Amino acid sequence: MSTPSVAAALSAAPCCGSVCPGQRLSSAVPLWVIGGTLEATRAALSGGLGVNLAGGTHHAFAEHGEGYCIFHDMVISLRRLRREGAAFSDY
Repeated sequence: MSTPSVAAALSAAPCCGSVCPGQRLSSAVPLWVIGGTLEATRAALSGGLGVNLAGGTHHAFAEHGEGYCIFHDMVISLRRLRREGAAFSDY
């Protein structure tokens, strides 16, 4: 998920068990994953290599998670880098 309203709802929840039934995770964990992906992308842009072993959860959609994926960390990171001017679209 990557819309502000969904992110706000998740950040207000004590855990994301309602988003991922059967899992009890801290609501901060997905945010750590997004931060890791953002930093790995910045490292790749500046030095040619960046890795986030916790990232790549790519099943999420804008308005809902799917499978075990709560946020689409790669899309969120790309949008952030575009806003900062560090990444651009070639289409």
